[in-house]
Amino acid sequence: MRIGLLELERSFQSYRAAKSDFYGYPYYLYNSLKKIEGKAKIDRLGVRLDKRLGKGMSILSNTFFRDISKYDVVHNLDLNPFFPVNKGNASIVTTAHDFQFVLKPELNKDVSKGARNVMWLSVVTKLALKSTLQSDHLIAVSSLTKNDAVKLGYPGKKITVVNHGIADRIIKEKIPKKGNANSFTVGYIGALRTRKNPGMLISAFKRLKGKEYTLKVWGKLGYARNNAMESARSDNRIHFMGFAPEDKQVSIYDSFDVFVYPSFYEGFGIPILEAQARGLPVIIYKKGMVPIEVRKYCIEANDTEHMAALIEKLRENGYNEKRRMLALRYARGFTWRKAASNTLKVYEKMMR
Repeated sequence: MRIGLLELERSFQSYRAAKSDFYGYPYYLYNSLKKIEGKAKIDRLGVRLDKRLGKGMSILSNTFFRDISKYDVVHNLDLNPFFPVNKGNASIVTTAHDFQFVLKPELNKDVSKGARNVMWLSVVTKLALKSTLQSDHLIAVSSLTKNDAVKLGYPGKKITVVNHGIADRIIKEKIPKKGNANSFTVGYIGALRTRKNPGMLISAFKRLKGKEYTLKVWGKLGYARNNAMESARSDNRIHFMGFAPEDKQVSIYDSFDVFVYPSFYEGFGIPILEAQARGLPVIIYKKGMVPIEVRKYCIEANDTEHMAALIEKLRENGYNEKRRMLALRYARGFTWRKAASNTLKVYEKMMR
């Protein structure tokens, strides 16, 4: 069985290099598959990024005439537009991380109006969706993403849910004991995008009284950064830390006392599980669309006032140890080895 994994070449590098490519999904999946591939031969079908065209059009233009007939399965690792002419008998499997760009387009209102982003929204996303719906099989990263695919007309019987994993370094490093009882750090890791809803966290934090509270916002400064930074300007307890380097993520999580992730929509939500795997309480927005398998042990806030009250309660009473251990063990069950093993089963299924 010969398998080709399709993505940008840089995405097969470490998360530090790939940065925004779904927390290194191509990198972790490829390397995990190589460890358990057995009778399967796993190849990378890497495409070089043309910055003038952007990701989607780079992949489309570089794969249209590519001969993939030597493969049994070609796995499109994202909702990339993929219409190969020389397909032969190869089966096409696509991984769907989320369908927010189709089902919740209002969450893209902060996207730059530059020519490339306009093309992405108006052309590339439509081609990507068409390509996805024509796939022979769909891997959905969560139950929510599977349900969204069915809403869009893809047959449920041709969808397999394969959850993401979290990196081994998150699981293996020992969790340090908290030191300073006179300080309480609220943490966030994620892009500053409308979809991530950072404004809710900032508004909730500003309700908290006391110098012992600190908010550290880590992540790529997305299109909504100006609004977020402007709303935080009057509070010197709020710090924007920039992109969270891969080799620093464990120590960053360990510097928090609570992790808050108020996203409106998550196809999966890896930071939630990463934080729980480091023993942190996680607060999410109750009305946010977060998959049931990820939100299972989260604390849900109804609104900004309730979110502030939950943070204050954790500061005063601590995190219930039984709940902490349940969440920690559960989160650590999401491994890339398991994700790769379940993905390999999909490939084998396509061969029957």
